[in-house]
Amino acid sequence: RETGRIVTAEEATISGGLGAAVAATVVTRHPVPMRILGVPRVFAPTGNTAFLLDHFGLSAEGIVTAVRDLLRTA
Repeated sequence: RETGRIVTAEEATISGGLGAAVAATVVTRHPVPMRILGVPRVFAPTGNTAFLLDHFGLSAEGIVTAVRDLLRTA
């Protein structure tokens, strides 16, 4: 309610993860626009940590972009 928006980021699958738990809790009391960053239910490509974080939008730049996009659209 205070921020009006939520972004979660996790280095794991988004199914049943932190974002899902936050969304389930928030939606019952004060629904707000949300962006859940993490690994979708897909096979991940092979690469080093930096590549994978960037690929799934979990690098610092990717998280900042998600926050800015959410602020623009909500």
